[in-house]
Amino acid sequence: MPSTDSSHLESYIKGHDPFNHSMDFVIHPLIRYTANPTLSRHTTGIVWDLRESPDSARRLANLDESLTAKDLSQFATSPPCILLHITSDLFHGNRPIEARRLQGVTIGDVVSAIHDALHQPVRRDEWDNLSEPQRKRISDVFDQRCRMSFDREETYARGILRIDCLQHTTWFAGLSNSLEIDSTCILTLCRPK
Repeated sequence: MPSTDSSHLESYIKGHDPFNHSMDFVIHPLIRYTANPTLSRHTTGIVWDLRESPDSARRLANLDESLTAKDLSQFATSPPCILLHITSDLFHGNRPIEARRLQGVTIGDVVSAIHDALHQPVRRDEWDNLSEPQRKRISDVFDQRCRMSFDREETYARGILRIDCLQHTTWFAGLSNSLEIDSTCILTLCRPK
């Protein structure tokens, strides 16, 4: 479980994290990627399958507890930034997701931006850049999503979504600072255990 003890929260509030070498900003502990060698996996403060709406996100400390309005309204970074780019090498087409808010990007803005971006149809140029084996695997995931949907016809009509391109790597594992690009986070995903 990621540490959310008072020293990490104080570092976040001050905008400094001794374990983070980017000088741009510090990511809120609730959504920060943390490697956990004890569990041989990575953890973050929330459990969220990106195929589901952000409302389904739960606190890792208590899976019965949804994220509260207070959680979602907290700034995603310290100091707050008005534009946050989110990238992942799992995204085909390499377009970053953008979360924006003039008063400062919140955790709610981040999870909504990720969800909205991944639930968009795959563009023709993105599809054309995939190999035939990738297209087959993605089509299989899409077919499975259609079969499991309450409204199969509507799901089928929307077509293949970017979330389908992630195949089975759809669980949020946290954000980490890009050491190369300002105002940018790297989204880490994992498979369910």
